[in-house]
Amino acid sequence: MPFDGTTTQRHDYPAWEIHPDPPAPKQPWRSSGGKFDAETTNKTDFRDMGAQPRYQRKPQAYVPNSAKFEGISSNREAFKNWEIVSRPMGRHSAPYVPLKDDRDFKSTNAAAYIDHPHDQHVEHKVSQSRTAAFHPPPPSSKFDSATTSGEAYRHWDIKPRDRTPKAQWIPNRSKFATETTYSTNFVVKSMPPGTTRPTKFGPTYTPVASSKFEGVSTHKADYLPTDHPHKLPDFAPKKQYVNQKDDRDFVTTHWEAYEMKSKMGR
Repeated sequence: MPFDGTTTQRHDYPAWEIHPDPPAPKQPWRSSGGKFDAETTNKTDFRDMGAQPRYQRKPQAYVPNSAKFEGISSNREAFKNWEIVSRPMGRHSAPYVPLKDDRDFKSTNAAAYIDHPHDQHVEHKVSQSRTAAFHPPPPSSKFDSATTSGEAYRHWDIKPRDRTPKAQWIPNRSKFATETTYSTNFVVKSMPPGTTRPTKFGPTYTPVASSKFEGVSTHKADYLPTDHPHKLPDFAPKKQYVNQKDDRDFVTTHWEAYEMKSKMGR
């Protein structure tokens, strides 16, 4: 029995015819008044209280003094010169007096050091900076020192351990047949001379040198150079400033109450 695509839920589903509610009609816009006079409630209710201008103290006139300036201050008038016979000596540290001491300030290493003569005589000179130059011993001098490890060392006769040699690779002398299932089932096909094997990209393209392409594309037809003198017409609406008559003078109360004062000459 073929599947008709009908389930029990779909078979028992009753369809209800429901119509959408119609939208309410919008009322047209109506103007609330006449022409806009650009007057705010603050400007309409403003009343000039007639306040007096703010008192400003006039600057005092400069009166120059004709007296000569002597350049003597109160500090200079009250200064008294004291004659000092000799300058007192400052506090200085007492001079160093070395004490008698029998110490030679030699370490145990320097006291136990034994100088060994060598073949070439080298003079050690101490520079002014109290640093001695380093002179290595000649290569002919023999080091006769013996350590505790060298004295306590005992030689054991131990035979070297036998090592198993690694196995060497021996190539196979048998001939490789080089025959796979693909090579066994391959059948050579004969092809006429001058033909090429087709590829998965389709037949090989052979250009024709004698044919000339004269087509004009839409990009070339609609192309406009950079220095084109003409401009394409634009039919979009332009936004322009509409100047309206206004009686406002844009003068603040501070500017109205300002009075220009005449400058007084010095």
